[in-house]
Amino acid sequence: MSTFLLAAACAIVCRIYLIGAIVKFVKRLPLIGKHVRFKDQDVRGTEDLLFVVLRDRRCGCCQFCQSSSLHKCFSFWSGSYS
Repeated sequence: MSTFLLAAACAIVCRIYLIGAIVKFVKRLPLIGKHVRFKDQDVRGTEDLLFVVLRDRRCGCCQFCQSSSLHKCFSFWSGSYS
């Protein structure tokens, strides 16, 4: 889990297109690659939007993460956590 968070943090800070690299790698796999039908431009556009949200609008992203975490805590304590 910590490796994933570290990789995500590095990708956000350094603006590395990590999702696009993973999609390209999966496209090259013999059995799976032919079933992946994402356009590179669409993946890049999605990553650009994620960078805008995660870097330029940090406050809104932090508020969302906090509210999501609080919701999970309350759901867990009320017994409706899934």
